[in-house]
Amino acid sequence: AGAGAKFHSAMPFSRPTCLLSDSKWAVQHTGRRNMSLSAEDVEKKMRNINDLFVEARELIADALDSVGTKYFEEDLEDAQEMVKACLDAYDELLGELDEAKKAETQRSMGMKMRQLKDELGQIITSLTHDEELPSSSRKD
Repeated sequence: AGAGAKFHSAMPFSRPTCLLSDSKWAVQHTGRRNMSLSAEDVEKKMRNINDLFVEARELIADALDSVGTKYFEEDLEDAQEMVKACLDAYDELLGELDEAKKAETQRSMGMKMRQLKDELGQIITSLTHDEELPSSSRKD
């Protein structure tokens, strides 16, 4: 922990480039990087998350549309990967924000992230329990 404390006091807003033996220190202090994020950076990351969200929803709809075809498995895998990318980007952004901005972001985007998890979860649960899959809500 001593080496981590020295590093922290010398460079409090930088992400360490070496592995720290005290992983608790790293987890507790990653939120301090938020002071380097400008409002423009936050907005850019939020736009990217929204783009990933739209793409993930499209891929979920594609998977539902391809149920019973040879494309279903690949479409479902694509949807899972995009949902993960979207949720990872969202979690990364939350980790870079101060508590007030984090709470604001959770209020504005949290429901959408839960929606992604739930939609994908419904497909997985239906497959696991051999139930009828939900239908695509896409309107073509």
